[in-house]
Amino acid sequence: MIYLKPITVEMIYVSVLQSKLQIRADGGMYWIPVDKSVPKVGSILMESIAELMQSTDCICVQDFAKELNVDAKELSPCIHLLTGQLASDFLVAYRLAQAKEWLACTDLTVTEIAQKCGMKWQSVLTERFKKWEKTSPTEYRRLHRPDNFRELYRWKTEG
Repeated sequence: MIYLKPITVEMIYVSVLQSKLQIRADGGMYWIPVDKSVPKVGSILMESIAELMQSTDCICVQDFAKELNVDAKELSPCIHLLTGQLASDFLVAYRLAQAKEWLACTDLTVTEIAQKCGMKWQSVLTERFKKWEKTSPTEYRRLHRPDNFRELYRWKTEG
């Protein structure tokens, strides 16, 4: 029997940040660019999805299928086989990982973050966030964003 290790969001995740402040042992500081390359996981499909997560605001299986030029009814079982999750759940989990990073590291509004994650309204992000993370986006930000986040991270504000 062949066992496939499920591909997780963390395995293909690419940071939304542009750079992070690095502090040397001597106290000197410098900016280090964030690697934007998709980690290789042995699945062209999942690597392509990760690339689309960076370049589009797609969130539903149909949108990804259209971008990949495949049928959504064929894409869904492939994602399920590779991840062990429903395709829709995996795609939402990836977008929520992005939202969490934006919340913890930027001053983008929850509305702006929702739109970057392919959700037309803040209420959709809030609903999904509460369902999956058991807290609101605002509370997550309060708990996870350092006071000096502007000094630690650089991010793209448009696009």
